This record gives sequence, C-alpha cells and structure tokens, in this order.
Amino acid sequence: MTDAAPSSAALRAPGAGKTIKRRAAETVLWTLSGQGFSSIFRLASNLVLARLLMPEAFGIIAITFSIKTFLDLLTDVGLNQNAIQSQHGDDPVFLDTLWTLQIARGLVVATALCLVASVFVFTSVTTLFAEGSAYRASQLPGLIALLALVSVMRGFAPTKAISAQRHMQFGRLTGIALASQVLSSCATIVAALAGAFVWSFAIGTIIGSFFGVMLKYLLIEGRLNRFAFNKTHAIQQFHFGKWIFVSTICGYLHNHSDKIILANALSASALGVYYIGLMLAKLPTQLGKKMMARTISPVLRERPPWKSTANFLSLRKLRFVFSFGLTSGLVVLSFLAPQLVSVLYDDRYQMASQIVIMACMANMPNVVTMSHDRIPIAAGDTRTFFNWVFVKTVVQLLCFIIALHYAGLFGAIISPGLSAILVYPMAAFIANKYKGWDILHDASVAVFAFICIALIAFYHAEAITDFYQLSRSDL
Repeated sequence: MTDAAPSSAALRAPGAGKTIKRRAAETVLWTLSGQGFSSIFRLASNLVLARLLMPEAFGIIAITFSIKTFLDLLTDVGLNQNAIQSQHGDDPVFLDTLWTLQIARGLVVATALCLVASVFVFTSVTTLFAEGSAYRASQLPGLIALLALVSVMRGFAPTKAISAQRHMQFGRLTGIALASQVLSSCATIVAALAGAFVWSFAIGTIIGSFFGVMLKYLLIEGRLNRFAFNKTHAIQQFHFGKWIFVSTICGYLHNHSDKIILANALSASALGVYYIGLMLAKLPTQLGKKMMARTISPVLRERPPWKSTANFLSLRKLRFVFSFGLTSGLVVLSFLAPQLVSVLYDDRYQMASQIVIMACMANMPNVVTMSHDRIPIAAGDTRTFFNWVFVKTVVQLLCFIIALHYAGLFGAIISPGLSAILVYPMAAFIANKYKGWDILHDASVAVFAFICIALIAFYHAEAITDFYQLSRSDL
C-alpha cells in the first residue's frame, strides 16, 4: 500500500506518434473485422448449440447472465471509463490503484453471486415464482454460483489492456477477444456434446475468461500491475464513479428489464426463442455501439466539440458514418429475417424471425441518440450522464409495462422505439449543453429511419399482424 504523491514518470502514451485520424481509421478497421468475425462465429456456435440443446437451455442461461450482469453493474464505479478519460490515465500509481480496486470488486461480485444462488435454492421450493417460469429451473442456482469464478478471474485482468484502449490500439485487443471467444465457444460445444446441457455455457465462459485474462498478460505490451492504494486517486475515482454507479443500475434495467419481467411470464422454452430473436436483431447494434465506444469516446477526449467548430464537424462526420451504416444494417437484417431464421434454425425457433423484424424496427429510433450520452462522460460530467440514463430508464420501463399490458409480447418488443422518441428532447438538451447537438445529423437519421420502418412494415405486414395476434393470445 502506498499513499505517496502520483508518480512523475508517467508512461509514454502508446501510439503518440500517430495522428488521431489515423488511429480512428485503424480502430474502425479493427472493430469492423473483429466484430464481424465475432458475430459470425457467435452465430455459428449458437446454431450448433441450438441443435444440441433444447430452447429452454437458452432461456435459463439468459436469466443466469442477466443476474450476473446486474451484479457486475451494481459494483461498477467507472474504473475503465476513468482510466480512459482521466489526465492521470498513463500514471503507473493511478493504474495500480484502479487495478487493486478492480480485484476487490471482482471478489465482491463473486460473493454476491454465491449469496444470490443460495436465495434461488430457497425460492425454488416456494411459490414466489410462477409454476413453469424460467426462474423455477433447477439448474439456475448452480449456474449462478459457478459464474462467480469468472468475476474473480476478470478482476485480475491487467490495466495495460485499458491503456491500449485509451490510446486506440486495438490490434492485439481484438485478437485476444476473438481467441478467447473461439476457445469459449469450442469448450461450450464440446461440453454440450458430452451431455452437459445448460452447464456447457458456464463451462465455456469460465474457460474463455481464463484464457482471455492470461493472453492480456502475455501479449499486450506494458508494465505489470502491483497492489497499491493511492488515497488521492481513490478519492478521485469515487467522485468520478459515484454517478457511474447509479447510472449503470439504471442502464441495467433499461437493457435487461424485458428478460427480468418476461422470465416470470414465459416458460424457459419461450424465453429461449425470444432470446435467440433478440440476439440476432442486436448484431448490428452491438457492432455500432462497439465502434462508437472505441472511436467516438477517444475523439471526444482529444477533440471535444465544445472547444472548436472544427472538432464539432469531425464529430459530425463520424456520427453520419455510424448512424447511416447501423440503420442500413438493421434494414437488411429485417428484410432477410424470415429466410435467415428458416435456414439457420429448426422449426422450434421459427417465431424468432418475427421477433427479429420487430426488434430491428424498434432499434432504429435509438440510433439517432446513440452517441449523445458519451459527450457528458467525455466532459467528466457524470451527474448529467446519470440524469440522462435515469430518465431514459424510467421512460423505457413505463413504455415496456404499458405496451406489454395492452399489446403483449408485440408491445414489449416495440417499446424501446417508443421510449427513444419520447426521451429525444432531453438527449438533445444534454448534447447541446456541450455544443454537441447536431440537428442536421439527428433530423437526417430520423427521417431515414422512419422511411425504413414504413417500408419494413409494408413488406412484412402479414408476419407482423400474425405475431401481434399470437402475442396477444399468449400473454
């Protein structure tokens, strides 16, 4: 432990000799290639698993990972975000302090997962959850406890991986992510072939996480961390992370409330089909979000729009490329959804095609404001970021509950699009606070998105009508 002043010999920024434009271009290239391969391989492995396992396995694992994600976010104080945006982001003492806090967080999450698992053991013999719901699955407590190992291992990941992300060096990071994904998927498939059923997901995740952490130590250049605790850096982290903490709780409810609520209304099998449909529909969105996180966040740090018109125009170019590219990807996927699901999955999963169509349409309005929330983070204004996430979450939950009540699963799936429209004024206000509101971008993308939604609705009118009738009768 040390409480000394921050080291004056901060590390030299990797990639300092490259222009930000070149680093951004390299980041886009690595993200496109890495995420493209990752999505294809994830889809391929899920196809194999869909034939080896029953649909309920996907429903059970969806709940398991939702619970783990909640506990991850419950303890999130913005360690990675702070390391990326902080002026001390290359200081060894600062990074060692964050690494120590990261390990402590991993141990806390692991302990919490074990406690939650014991709670589910108790509730499995009570009437707290509806009979036949995904929450009553006998494998759920054991799966939750097993994933505690993942939290412990990831807590020891070196901060030199964060430093590489801070300076937009994603070559080896992309390779490591892909390698760990391949190992995880292969281990999952082998375990499923051996008869491990839903346990195969946990086995694959543990193996992939272990090798992912080890490869970061072996392949990424930089100094090794050591245990340290600098009071000044810890206090700064607390002030930065206190609003990140509550924001991530809201973010979790915004992104996972559907599975939390539907798990008690649907069987594990029906929830598994819903999960498969959403997984396919989110492939373009996941690519877009990753590219924005890897390019727009560093660009905002080095060229904030509130400092010059030139910076604002650079941000505009990035936004237009990402927004129109992402919306186009959603359009293509929605048109091809029936054929895609028919070719890839057997008859048990065919309703997933209608879920893909509806989810793609609902995701399009969200594209307009996808980069807005990164602006206050870049400015260090985590309080404003929390206000945005809180309002967005409350509106999303209300839309989800009301739409689910009146239109069943159909309403639940389209609710994100409705909430995105309702919260747009606040998103524009926050972006404008830091001179980052771009009415030309927002209006252009919104018009393009609504034209695409109308075309998709016309093309798939019969499938959408059938799904509406079916969802109304089932919920």
